[in-house]
Amino acid sequence: MAQQKVCISNEAGFIPNTSRSFPFRIRKKKQKTFFYGRDKFSTKASFRYQDKMWYEQLLRQFTDTSALPSSSGMYGKSSRGSSSWNSRNIGPLGMISRSRCSSSWTQEKRQQMEMSLAPETSDTNSMDGSTPVFNIPKPPVKLDSDGPCKENRKPESESNAMEEQLSLKNSLEERLQGSPIYSLEWLKSLREKYEVKAKSSDCDGALLTETQRLLDEKRKKSQASLDQRMSLRMKHLDLTYPGQPEDEEEYEEEELIQLTQEMEDVIDNAFKKGSPNEVLVSKFNTQITRHDISTLAGLNWLNDEVVNFYMNLLMERGKNDNFPNVYAFNTFFYPKLVKTGFSSVRRWTRKVDLFSHDLLLIPIHLGVHWCMATIDLRNKCVRYYDSMLADNNKCLEALYNYMKEEHQDKKSSPLDMSEWTVENVKDIPQQMNGSDCGMFACMFAEYLSRDGPITFDQQHMPYFRRKMVYEIVKANLL
Repeated sequence: MAQQKVCISNEAGFIPNTSRSFPFRIRKKKQKTFFYGRDKFSTKASFRYQDKMWYEQLLRQFTDTSALPSSSGMYGKSSRGSSSWNSRNIGPLGMISRSRCSSSWTQEKRQQMEMSLAPETSDTNSMDGSTPVFNIPKPPVKLDSDGPCKENRKPESESNAMEEQLSLKNSLEERLQGSPIYSLEWLKSLREKYEVKAKSSDCDGALLTETQRLLDEKRKKSQASLDQRMSLRMKHLDLTYPGQPEDEEEYEEEELIQLTQEMEDVIDNAFKKGSPNEVLVSKFNTQITRHDISTLAGLNWLNDEVVNFYMNLLMERGKNDNFPNVYAFNTFFYPKLVKTGFSSVRRWTRKVDLFSHDLLLIPIHLGVHWCMATIDLRNKCVRYYDSMLADNNKCLEALYNYMKEEHQDKKSSPLDMSEWTVENVKDIPQQMNGSDCGMFACMFAEYLSRDGPITFDQQHMPYFRRKMVYEIVKANLL
């Protein structure tokens, strides 16, 4: 008897299949799980593009920044001009056509009418009234602006008939006198009207030209930013972007410190199960527990205690003569500054002279995202580093104004900011998942605090997580 097999289909469910049997046993493939201990968490596992897309949507929902470069806040905007041309061609009012008068009163018709009325001339003169039976319109007359209207000369045979029409009023002249175009001032006002329109159109043309220039400049800046972003994306995909210049300066990849067997044992011991409240290290008036260390495992999000403790390690290293003098703010500094202003953080530096340092580090926490801002007192620049390549002009402006108010408060004199600049840095590596923003922020600070070129990327994050565990537990940077 043939053994009955069951085929599983996503659409039809369970479908029995007796026509095919297998002589061997099919083993179900076990789903691979990740362990965050030694040699269990691979570099490939840290690349999660779907998580990054979800994380990018989360940032748009809970933060004021976007994942695309932007220039606002500190920069001006251009206005669109408008044209004042009228689309309809409206001619001057009051024009009277004289084509009817010139076509109907021809010489032939006038002679026929006069011949038909010649026998009755004596009868019409003997009537009591002085008004003729037929009011023959006067023939066209020549209008002379220098004097009264003068009739065209007629033959003597018609003089009697024309004299009878002297009492008639020239209706055409009356209608022209009532029209605005009959006045000499009308042409002057018409000329002034169109001169105003011509000047207005010239101004609109100049405004359109300036608007076009501003739009061209904005387009060039946007294209340059797009080229940078595309080159970074191609770099992560190990491709060559055509717009990338060949002579760009490249830094040699830094050789990372090899973790010894003893270091690995310390790291694994910190990740072992135990009481989450167990204190593993206490320094800088901060206690790091086993729960805090667990945020460095796998793809977990870093918490404030880990970031603040690591910033203190960077400040301690800056006291060495071989490194820049560094001061790092607490993770709660920036939210306090933005929410309540300079007065609420004025006393935070009462024992610190910020202007005696080379570099200031400001961790930026945006609710669900970590970034790093720096104030370089040597190069007079405020910079913003975001592993999602977003702009944050609000942060740059807040730190720019903070330096002015801090100098006025501590030095009792205004700080000359004419040479200072602000920048959203774009030529930096970006995270390729939705979990390593805190690691990127800490690594930006670590490299910048020793004036090192930023050569790391997403593939180094598993190594940096384990290295940070050892450095925090031993309270010393490698």
